[in-house]
Amino acid sequence: MTEIEAKFLLHDGAQVSQVLDLVQAEGFGIEEAATLDILDRYFDTSDWRLYRAGWAYRWQNSSGRLKLALKSLSRSDSAVQVREETEQLVNEFPASPGEYPEGPVSDLLQPVLKTRVPEELFRVHKDRKRYFLRNGTGTVIELALDRTHIRSARIPEPGVSGEIRFWELELEMMEGDPSPLHQLVDALQDRLALLRARLNKYERGLQASTLLPPRKPLVTALAVVHAGDPLVRLAYRALADQLQGLLENESATWEGIDPESLHRMRVAARRLQEAFRLFRPVLPPRALASFRRDFQWLARILGAVRDLDVYQQNFERYAVLIPPEDSVHLQVYRQALGRQWEKARHQLEATLSSRRYERLLRRFARFLERGPSKRALESGRPQPVFLTAPRMINRRTRRVLRRGRAVQRNATPQALHQLRIRCKRLRYACEFFQPVYGERFGPFIVRLKVIQDILGEHQDACVASERLRAYADRVPFRMKNRGLLVALGQLVSSQQHLAAAKREMLLRAWKRFDKKKIRQKLKQAFYELGYRKETEDEPPSAIPRPTPNGGPGASSPPVPPHGGGA
Repeated sequence: MTEIEAKFLLHDGAQVSQVLDLVQAEGFGIEEAATLDILDRYFDTSDWRLYRAGWAYRWQNSSGRLKLALKSLSRSDSAVQVREETEQLVNEFPASPGEYPEGPVSDLLQPVLKTRVPEELFRVHKDRKRYFLRNGTGTVIELALDRTHIRSARIPEPGVSGEIRFWELELEMMEGDPSPLHQLVDALQDRLALLRARLNKYERGLQASTLLPPRKPLVTALAVVHAGDPLVRLAYRALADQLQGLLENESATWEGIDPESLHRMRVAARRLQEAFRLFRPVLPPRALASFRRDFQWLARILGAVRDLDVYQQNFERYAVLIPPEDSVHLQVYRQALGRQWEKARHQLEATLSSRRYERLLRRFARFLERGPSKRALESGRPQPVFLTAPRMINRRTRRVLRRGRAVQRNATPQALHQLRIRCKRLRYACEFFQPVYGERFGPFIVRLKVIQDILGEHQDACVASERLRAYADRVPFRMKNRGLLVALGQLVSSQQHLAAAKREMLLRAWKRFDKKKIRQKLKQAFYELGYRKETEDEPPSAIPRPTPNGGPGASSPPVPPHGGGA
């Protein structure tokens, strides 16, 4: 069965009245239908057989009406989507996901799954209010307003909620000519400025559950990089990975339902900036300058929304800690934050739909697809990855250690912020080399991330204090504003105490990080890979053996330049 539909995201259910007014203005009669309580459960195997075959498999209970369904995952850039769906009514759901009652869904499932048993991925609960729209030409469209709650079927990772909630408006073609549907969709976008949904509920379920189906590398030629390859190949691989991460989160960032998608997209843009900086010696200068400028522009737009997301979340968390008689005065401040957020969101939506952004993606994808030039790969005897990694990582490690050891209890916020930047750059550099070194950097990155997270929370508290003070300075000192000023003062005090607590945490975390044995693991990783590369083509009798402590002995092969002293 072919399904023709269009979906929009709403701020809340109150917007549907505007939609119905427009529908009538477009010449449709409106017939209210029964509301439905719908629960969808989605399944796939651990190796994503159905996803790779292009299907989403679900069990649906629609107010007691049970059915199995397979729905195609293909999507287009159009507001109106055309997708294939196969459904099968059942009296009861199978006893396990591995049982398939006879019918059209089973006929499609069994050749794909064979003996593999699907597992439940997530659940989608929809409270659906429905209307049928009819015009004089025989066109019938179902308009559905869904209050949707998606929840992961698995225990979420620490710091991840595993669920999202949103309002969605769906228009589905039931009978007749689809042309009026296209016209209605255009009117909803042009006259009501509704935000078109870019993801379907299956994709949002994966997003909420932090599930990552298999993905094809953006540039297949860069999928594998070896230790002996020139550094420029790893540079292109790192850039391609970040572009892929940026694109994977673009649609969810556009929709704005899950702030974590925006965070991941911003991180990808930031990692691109660091990759440009780290690999600058081996990248073409003119292209590098252009791409750095454009991705800085994108990161700035993403950062404006992300910073307000974080700030509003933290604000609400700490506002409940002050006395209720004082916190009630903060409503005007909440409204000011909301206006700032809406302005930043509108700028982000304009950016993601702009020609500049589209051109940037096309240019950068072509640049990566072409790959390193023959001259870059051959001229000047480019050093391999295993020789350049120690120098690059150790240089950044020394900078972090120098700044971190200088940090005292009364360190300024600026000094701690600079340490955070150095930690972030070191962590990103280690992660860029992971395609070659695997998990050898894992323990070092984990310790580094603890430091970075503490410094990030400290910076958030400092920025919050600055925002609160700046807003308070603009509030007229009058009796009617006394409650607001008192509440703002208490929030400033809470953020100052939080920043002090984070500085204490940093001192303890730094002692655990600044240990010789932690840096020794980095040295060992560099040595192991360099030793293997230096000796892999030697006959067994010619290979020197490492000493029992894992370091090079008197007869050991040469350690890569700057391989020690991290």
